[in-house]
Parts: sequence; C-alpha cells; structure tokens
Amino acid sequence: MRVSLFILTAACLLAATVPVWGQVAVVDTIRLAHPDGNMNAPVAVCVDEFDDMYYVASWQSGHLAVINGASQRIESLTHVGGQPRGICLNESQKYVYLSDYTRDQVLIYDIYVQAVTDTIQVNGGPWGLCVAEDPFGDDYLYVACYSEDLVRVYNVEGNINQMVRNIQVPEEPLGI
Repeated sequence: MRVSLFILTAACLLAATVPVWGQVAVVDTIRLAHPDGNMNAPVAVCVDEFDDMYYVASWQSGHLAVINGASQRIESLTHVGGQPRGICLNESQKYVYLSDYTRDQVLIYDIYVQAVTDTIQVNGGPWGLCVAEDPFGDDYLYVACYSEDLVRVYNVEGNINQMVRNIQVPEEPLGI
C-alpha cells in the first residue's frame, strides 16, 4: 500500500531522534500524502533550520515538496521532472540543488521564486550532493557521479556555475 510506504520512508528521512539511555527514538513524523497524489517515493531531504522548512525530492514522480516544519504541511509542490536522486541546500544563496540522474544534470531551485531557474550539465549519473564554503566565502557544489566513479566540484558562487575539478573515487559513489 503506497500510503504506508510514504509514512515509513518519511519517518526514516525526516524523523528527529533523541538518545534515550543508549537507544534512539522517533520523536516526529511528517506524512507526505499530498491531496493530488503527486508526491510519492521520497528519496532525499534537506532542512533549512533557520526558516524551519524541509525540501523533499521524489524520484518516482519527479516532484520537489516544500514542507513547513511548524505546521508539517506541504507549502508547495513543484514538478521538476526527471528522476531526482540527491538534494542539498545552499543557505547563503537560498538555492536547493537537485541531482537528476536521468537527464545528467543538477537542477537549481530558487527558494524565493519557487521554481527551477537554472541547470548545471554534469554527465556521469549525478546522485549525491553537498555544498561547502571555502575560507574565502566561495560556495562549492560537490556532485557524486555514479556511472563515472568520481566527484565533480563546481564553483557556484554568483551567477556562473563553473566546474573546477574532478575527484576520482573507488567505485559508484551514491552520496556525499
């Protein structure tokens, strides 16, 4: 049954945990059953702690759900297409990056506009993503490329998304 899959996956992805005498306990669950039925099979989540928002990618339906943490309701549901695999937040620039495995690209979702405003052509089966800032304040996007066994690094500071290097990894990276 799909609804139980939503609940189970959401609990795994979005549950906050607290230690209880050496054990871990689920303290919250967000249900992803959207009224129009378009949000299913969540595959990745990132959290904006400052604004108390969750961003959830669905690989099966190709949607990005924006969930209000306080009300636990889906604020918006955007069809981004493809099959998103990884997701990460660039808090300083207010972008959410989604890796799209089927189209070999990273989608750039602008939080203010609530739409995909740009893409980065990646090649190599992009999967996991993360953003890091160097000591000089520049933001770098790291993209794990499953089919090429490497991590591509992009400078994403400002308006130009420029690849700066590849890092060879042992085999089939799925996350960062």
